[in-house]
Amino acid sequence: MQLAAKRFSDTGELSPSSGSIGPRLTLAGFLESPLATGARALGGWASWSSFELTRQLICGAHFSATLRFQGERLALVNLALIEELASGEDWDEAVALAKRGRHDAWLAACLGPPPYRYLWGTVESVYDPRSVSSSIGVTYLE
Repeated sequence: MQLAAKRFSDTGELSPSSGSIGPRLTLAGFLESPLATGARALGGWASWSSFELTRQLICGAHFSATLRFQGERLALVNLALIEELASGEDWDEAVALAKRGRHDAWLAACLGPPPYRYLWGTVESVYDPRSVSSSIGVTYLE
């Protein structure tokens, strides 16, 4: 995992099982890549477009991933661990906060201790009380 973490911290390139995601990935490049196979367009607004990818294996864990492009530029990647939940647990604050803890542990195991600020952008583990969900956000600078 350390080699992947070193590459990620240097370049911002995630290496999921079906391709490479990073600041050099353009919308056109994404649409022509294996990453787009099975991806679902989520719509967009103005110059933004978003795609939900199929299950991705990243640094030893399975994630749902959403890519958000501003024009041709990849601006944001949202990751969330894929977990089986009992009925009703998807809107449970304690469950979402526990998931944030698992995201934090995964980041620490793969990238080391926070903060995760790099020349190419930032990575953060967040809990959103409005949607009662937790995710990892990778934001790429322009």
